[in-house]
Amino acid sequence: MKESESYEDISSSDDDDNEETKNSNQGNNKQVSKCDILLGRTLQVVTIVLLLLSNYIVYSLFLRRWFKEDRKFYLMIRGIELDNTGTCLFILYQTFFFLAIISYFKASLSDPGFLKNLKPPSELLEENQIIYCQKCPDKKWKPQRAHHCKTCQKCVFRMDHHCTWINNCVGLKNQKYFILFLVHCEIYCILLIIYLVFSAVLLYQNTPKLFMLFIGMTWKHLVAILFIVLSALFIFLINEFLSDQYDCLKTNQTTVESYKEKFGRPYSFFNQLQLVFGQDQFYWLIPTKPKYNCNYLELLYNGEELAEMLQSNADFIEDHFYNQQSEIYEACRKYKVS
Repeated sequence: MKESESYEDISSSDDDDNEETKNSNQGNNKQVSKCDILLGRTLQVVTIVLLLLSNYIVYSLFLRRWFKEDRKFYLMIRGIELDNTGTCLFILYQTFFFLAIISYFKASLSDPGFLKNLKPPSELLEENQIIYCQKCPDKKWKPQRAHHCKTCQKCVFRMDHHCTWINNCVGLKNQKYFILFLVHCEIYCILLIIYLVFSAVLLYQNTPKLFMLFIGMTWKHLVAILFIVLSALFIFLINEFLSDQYDCLKTNQTTVESYKEKFGRPYSFFNQLQLVFGQDQFYWLIPTKPKYNCNYLELLYNGEELAEMLQSNADFIEDHFYNQQSEIYEACRKYKVS
């Protein structure tokens, strides 16, 4: 009797300890999550301020200084105090500025692919292929290509990573906006460096003595130098991100999946681009919402499994998603990403 009592005491004590540990971990996760969100919001403000300030610096130090239009007739027509060359340079620069800032807001504010309560596909997948998220409060079905974000406290389909700069996860539904932000921001930074360096060369050529350059420097010139350095740094960092995105698209995997050495069903690189950017190539470089051709039933494979299946011409479940002749086509359509 004493032995059973002592066993129950130890057992209940262990359960209490486990519960306390679990609650402690949940509390720590919530605290980390709040810190990440606060940092993310701060970086959002910093990003927007940097974009707006750099835009003003380029206009005032380069375009308005060297390409100013003094003829009132043309000022009235254009509505901007720049000559023909300045207007063309202005339009080019502003195009990528607005594309970058719109892509940023869309990547930041769009749903990255948060999972809804989907019915587990027990009739389509084997029992060992169906998993439930133990971190979500309702422990809902989690597709194999979904990952639980500790910052957002939600499961995200095809989650690549949680990006603090956009204060949001990068998942299937906002990956296009994230990549476009990187691309347009890099072009924007390149143009900024070219414009400001060219302005510095013109200023040097039009200044009789070198020391007069330093005497005539204002806060705008100092900020311009800072932006040239920052832009060069951002170009380097953006290239690293773009390289990662390219590798993931090429192998049909997310950054999270690459850590686990898991892959999605292999497609051509062009088909992968269509899955992320949409079927219409005309809109690939514009931050518009694509029509997705993906399915929550997609499975993950390791390298050996893929090699064996490809060698034996095995049937992938993904092949049934778009084959209207397939017996399970209609059942698979219920799990199409919209």
